[in-house]
Amino acid sequence: MRVLKSACRCCSAGCGVNMYLEGDRVVKVEGMPEHPVNQGTLCPRGAAIPDVLYAPDRLRHPLKRIGERGENKWKQISWDEALDTIAGKLDVIRKEYGPQALAMTIGQQWHWNAGAALQFRFCHAFGSPNRSAYTNWCHGPVMAAHSVTYGAPYGTQVFPGAYDYDHQPVKCMVFWGCNPFTSRPNRSRRILDAKARGAKMIVVDPYFSSSAQKADIWAQIRPGTDVALALGLIHIVIEEGLYDKEFVDHWTAGFDQLASHVNACRPEKVEAITGVPADLVRKIALTYMENRPGIIEDYAALHQQTNGFQAHRALCILRAIAGNLDIKGGEAWTSLFPYGPKFLEATLKDTVPKADPIGWNDFRLFLQVGKNIASSSVMHVAKVPETILTGNPYPVRAYLISGANLLTTMAPRELWLQAFKSLDFMAVIDLFMTGTAQMADIVLPAAWWPEKVDLSEHSAHNCYFLLREAAPAVPECWPEEKIMSELARRLGLGHYFPWKNVEEFIDETFKPLSVAALRQHPAGMGISGQWPEKQEYKKYEKATLRTPSGKVELYSSRLKEMGYDPLPDYRDYGQKESQQLDISLADYDRRYPFILTKHNLPAYVHSQFRNIPALRRLEKEAAVEVHPTDAGRLGIRPGDQVIISSPRASITATAEVTERSQPGVLFMVHGWENNDTNALLSQTMLDPVTGAYASRECRVNIRRT
Repeated sequence: MRVLKSACRCCSAGCGVNMYLEGDRVVKVEGMPEHPVNQGTLCPRGAAIPDVLYAPDRLRHPLKRIGERGENKWKQISWDEALDTIAGKLDVIRKEYGPQALAMTIGQQWHWNAGAALQFRFCHAFGSPNRSAYTNWCHGPVMAAHSVTYGAPYGTQVFPGAYDYDHQPVKCMVFWGCNPFTSRPNRSRRILDAKARGAKMIVVDPYFSSSAQKADIWAQIRPGTDVALALGLIHIVIEEGLYDKEFVDHWTAGFDQLASHVNACRPEKVEAITGVPADLVRKIALTYMENRPGIIEDYAALHQQTNGFQAHRALCILRAIAGNLDIKGGEAWTSLFPYGPKFLEATLKDTVPKADPIGWNDFRLFLQVGKNIASSSVMHVAKVPETILTGNPYPVRAYLISGANLLTTMAPRELWLQAFKSLDFMAVIDLFMTGTAQMADIVLPAAWWPEKVDLSEHSAHNCYFLLREAAPAVPECWPEEKIMSELARRLGLGHYFPWKNVEEFIDETFKPLSVAALRQHPAGMGISGQWPEKQEYKKYEKATLRTPSGKVELYSSRLKEMGYDPLPDYRDYGQKESQQLDISLADYDRRYPFILTKHNLPAYVHSQFRNIPALRRLEKEAAVEVHPTDAGRLGIRPGDQVIISSPRASITATAEVTERSQPGVLFMVHGWENNDTNALLSQTMLDPVTGAYASRECRVNIRRT
């Protein structure tokens, strides 16, 4: 039995794996003990890699639609016919409407880096600015808040937080809007080791999550109110004189405005908004300040709400005034990877014509950040459906989608269905026939990450890893970069893709890094030194920050100039939506008394892997978790079928009655095809800065069927 070493891309963690082969078939996968990311651990998704590779329902041939769009009737065709059809349609649309009439989206699929860069390279070579990833759902709002507040001296690549705690003197770990014991189990040992060395662990989460169960302090917050809690912590830190006066005086701008702004954010007021008891608010603030250096990890659950960007902003401010910014054991800014700019350059972003990308006028500040990240968005994907339907600011008639199931992961579903049906042409590249793929004209079968060569990077370890092919791809399943190269050649853009394969692209673009060298170092090659021995701290002392003031901006003049709140503030979701619906707040609260939010399972990544029996066992169907108090009042019993309704749509689910929830709040795992929580969301209830959907604070009603 052969063993091949690689870096897993079932999710974005990039864990090292040993893949065992019998002949050309992967039969077993284990964690790689010497790999710095996971040190031999492996989640259920990693163990199920062979099940995904050889799933009986995997796409195996190019398909052409023969029925009505969405009818799921197909004819098997050759790759030449498929590519000729796509190229011919795109050429006609380019000549009639201009190259900006093409939009392109890739999902959090099975790779980033070289493969993603080459897909975006095709979009830009074609002449369209409308490329997007999953930025408004994932890391984008975090990056935008950090960029506006810190303006790190090396650009927008800011990942505060010493995410790996080995040999770090961290004394307080705050997990806010993230649940690493479920979403990043590869890090569990490091976190527990830091706790054993005396570090305090604080979890802010409305759900009694796997991380909350291990916390020293758990704040069960009301969904959507995180910014109010963060402002309350800032108020205590300032009022009691706990802040780092030297750092504030020398390296920040706007402290006086901040102090005045949070003066009213007293613990009792915070309790009334968030549900977190005033005494616990004070305890969190004191624990964080008395145990320095400390870190705050804030991620997706925080920014998937209408106050999300400002919640991240408030936590950026809290880090700064606490003196935890860019210090050992604290919020270390990773050095800019020398290859980061090369990825961005490889996308040909500067070849794009002057047409503004979709959503530019709505979310300009946010999309400016995306322009400087190779794996990020330039267009705003939430604005795509209405652009397709209205032709404003210009017609968009073709859509290429790669590894993204937008009907399930975006919102609202009905709007996306209308948009897809009105397109002139749509092609989807994927592993399986998703709901989105069913709406396409052409569906192309993709190679998965174990069947291809690509790069994987891990910023916290300052390393690159090679994704090497483990076995021959399923016949007729192609890597996306090969598909893009073939399409480019047919459209007269072949000179933008001069490489024979992705290995040549990596060798030429990322010198002195090479595929041959990476194959010799499956546990990773350090770029500027293995984390954290050669990490440089307090970089703000050596280079001017890229903010208008050159300092950490507690009061953001850039936000003020662009019409946003320069200081974080809380806005009530219900008040805003009731006004949009033109009903009284009291009537709104009566109709939609529950908050629907979501959490994750280790088996699934967004909408992926529910067709894999080994993983589907962990949650067989869409289920909603209801607190016993609410269940008893409404006559809902475990196993009952219930209807969950928002002002826009309804979905069904199986009721689970559990005290891990809280009264008035419903929890679901997202990503269910045809029955997902995102179908309930509003196209107008978005974060005003980032355009993120409010998927963690949607107001709904629930009743038995």
